[in-house]
Amino acid sequence: MSLRAIVPRERAAEAKDRAAQARDPCLKRAFEEVANDWLLLAEQVEWIDRQRSPLHDEENNRSVRNR
Repeated sequence: MSLRAIVPRERAAEAKDRAAQARDPCLKRAFEEVANDWLLLAEQVEWIDRQRSPLHDEENNRSVRNR
């Protein structure tokens, strides 16, 4: 897991906890949506970090040289 994705994952967990505690179905749904959005953000951050990784750069350089 990317270090930069830790905070969004923590926020997602907090929102899930709030959803579990919510009695109002509308509020519960809203917290669930917020949790899903935080998880999506974490996944996007991880994808970006993978694209920027030195290993990924080396793979790209190899593929360009082999053309």
